[in-house]
Amino acid sequence: MRKKLAFLIALVSIFLIATAGCTNEQADKENSNELNLEGYLNKDDQIIEAIKKQPIGATGPKLIYAYKQYAVILNFNGILIYDFDKENIIHTIDNMSLGLNKMQGSDYTIAKSNNEKIALGNISAIENSAYVYNIEKNELSNAKGTEEFKEVKHVDKEELPNTILNDNNDNAGNAVYNEKGNIVLLTYRYEDGTDSWILYILEKDSLDIIKQVNVFK
Repeated sequence: MRKKLAFLIALVSIFLIATAGCTNEQADKENSNELNLEGYLNKDDQIIEAIKKQPIGATGPKLIYAYKQYAVILNFNGILIYDFDKENIIHTIDNMSLGLNKMQGSDYTIAKSNNEKIALGNISAIENSAYVYNIEKNELSNAKGTEEFKEVKHVDKEELPNTILNDNNDNAGNAVYNEKGNIVLLTYRYEDGTDSWILYILEKDSLDIIKQVNVFK
């Protein structure tokens, strides 16, 4: 009886040690993955310079999210996080290396939102394969599902002031609603490159300009 009990205790101990080892190995792997993702961040000078040098593509930059003082701009060769309070680009994401730079086509890159977090992925796979970026913490991680994220609400062009965005002044761009319901708008002109990238915050009812900034000041 004692031998049987000792055997069972030894067997349980081995199982617990093996389970703990697997758990630690999985945790180490996840931590390693998160550290590897840091390599896609903080390339600010490199990405900003690349965007400035390249002409605007067939599909121009796109405002994909706005939250608090932040605006997130997707371009084919970089994602920019702009801070209205600091009036500057504060962070960048190397989306080319992540394969999240598809501006058009059937598998374009999109963002879903959950307050200060956005899920980034290509339309065909975002539910199963996405990255989560925390705007306030400047952290990138692998998504463990996107159920908590919602579609970003975009503004119809017809709702925007004609004086800002129309064919007559050659301005192109798009807009999204922020968490207050105000409109955040990005405009640009193809022929003027990054010098023409302008962000606006518009009051939701009157459409009066609350703030206007040049992205590349």
